[in-house]
Amino acid sequence: MTTAEIETAYAAEQKQVDHDHHVPSAGAMCGHIIANNVVLATKIQQMRWTLTGAAQAADEKLLWQFTKDLTRQRDSLISALLDEGENIPTTTAEFTQYTMLKEDPRIKYATADQMMALVVEDLDTSMMFITRAIALAEQEEKRPLALELTHLLGWYQHSLRQLQDRLGRPLTAGRPLLAEDDDDD
Repeated sequence: MTTAEIETAYAAEQKQVDHDHHVPSAGAMCGHIIANNVVLATKIQQMRWTLTGAAQAADEKLLWQFTKDLTRQRDSLISALLDEGENIPTTTAEFTQYTMLKEDPRIKYATADQMMALVVEDLDTSMMFITRAIALAEQEEKRPLALELTHLLGWYQHSLRQLQDRLGRPLTAGRPLLAEDDDDD
């Protein structure tokens, strides 16, 4: 492609992305999911580097598995989106713009339990986008994408249970978005 053709293609992509974020679509929600995935994988890697405590080896093993799973899931979701002709975020700037997760370099000084609790909150936040994306994919009749997202949701739910068990907490503990949902009732 020529430089002009690249600029034209990118301008068309940006116009579609802007539209999708003003009229929510499965693709737009998936952009948030991918950005959250990238940020969460980075945060988990940082946690693995700085974990301490009696359960360090087990925690590191669990977080290492999460990192591998997140990478596999991201690639699988991106493939499903490309199969649907959707745009995907690919740059650090886009990940930063679309993520709803927060980063804090101070986490390296936290206890392992505090780190695991933060992962619970991040999974909970990410699940909000996954459930919205599933509903939109079904509404848009993008069944393969809805199936991919449903599998992703299952992993998130299982991972939440693993972390809550590790923390000795009930499944709903430390999940602020559940408390917000309860307030809506």
